[in-house]
Amino acid sequence: MSIKLITLDLDDTLWPVDDVITRAEAIYYDFLCKQAPELFTKLDKEDLRNYRLQHLKKHPELQHDISRWRLDSLSCQLQEAGLNAVQAQQLSEQSFEVFLEARQDVALFPHAEQVLAELSGKYRLIAVTNGNADVNRMPIGPYFFGAFRAEDLKISKPAPELFEAALEAAGVTAAQTLHIGDDPYYDIEPAMALGMHTLQACITDKHPATGPAFSDWRQVPRQIQQLDQTER
Repeated sequence: MSIKLITLDLDDTLWPVDDVITRAEAIYYDFLCKQAPELFTKLDKEDLRNYRLQHLKKHPELQHDISRWRLDSLSCQLQEAGLNAVQAQQLSEQSFEVFLEARQDVALFPHAEQVLAELSGKYRLIAVTNGNADVNRMPIGPYFFGAFRAEDLKISKPAPELFEAALEAAGVTAAQTLHIGDDPYYDIEPAMALGMHTLQACITDKHPATGPAFSDWRQVPRQIQQLDQTER
């Protein structure tokens, strides 16, 4: 049975995420400082981060919706700092849009875009991510048939729902699907548990290979071709 669908994790699979988040956080904080300088002479980036973590402990249901988590956390913190509810909500929403725009400004791993373009002509590609990266706001968006984020379904990988949503959207079986991701726990193991084929992105050296893997996106088409021939 040949491969028809490729599901793809995003962060650390298509691009290195650490620098993206660091830059987005800096832009986000700079915006806040300009909008409310009297507050942010007292609140630094670490204060915001620590408050977010404490907010999650109080509201664990937000773990599957990181955008809402960031918004709600900042709004509460701003109100505690002296803004009224309307002011806090407005500033939270404005600053989040600044963060989210910066969050989409990613630099793909070498050769990843060329390979996506090639694969999209042969297979359906669907993004499945726990993060709030949005391929539809990126130049690579046209290569994707669909995208599912944890915050859309209110459930995160390694739970199977994101993978199952992709299978349903593409109208294929797990056996007709290849999942590409970097994390053994969040990507490889749950995909295999559903009966999907897997290919691990080992580009950042954060996770050792646990099975079929690649360290350069140029290796991927050949590996998929070999798998596809095996499955026919």
